[in-house]
Amino acid sequence: MKQSTLLAIALLSIASADAARAGGLRTAEQFHGSVVAFAFEAPYSNVTLTVTGPRNFQARATSATGAPALDLQQFGTVPDGHYTYQMTGSDGEAGQAPTDLYNGRHLERAVRPQSVSISGTFLVKDGTIIPRGKAASRRDRP
Repeated sequence: MKQSTLLAIALLSIASADAARAGGLRTAEQFHGSVVAFAFEAPYSNVTLTVTGPRNFQARATSATGAPALDLQQFGTVPDGHYTYQMTGSDGEAGQAPTDLYNGRHLERAVRPQSVSISGTFLVKDGTIIPRGKAASRRDRP
């Protein structure tokens, strides 16, 4: 019974890793000061980055190619608290549309790029993004 449980856990972890790769942007967060930026691990196009936060903070940046970035301070004072980002774009890999299209001569299968997305959170303290895993302590302050 123990082996079957371990096998089931292994299969679930493989399946969830494949599902995450299939629909998600492959990117690494690059937070510096008040800048939200990303390094793409593959080419993406038509990317939109949206950031929301405390006190109805909302910001958006777009890019036809490459990764958009946002400097939160360009929108005024950056309130302390938890922020959420969402980034969507196209990976350039063609997928099949659910319907055929008639072009006037014959039916063609519609092809369009696949949509990909990623989301996450970060913390802002004193106008600066705090890296994950680094807890503010009294020793960190001057």
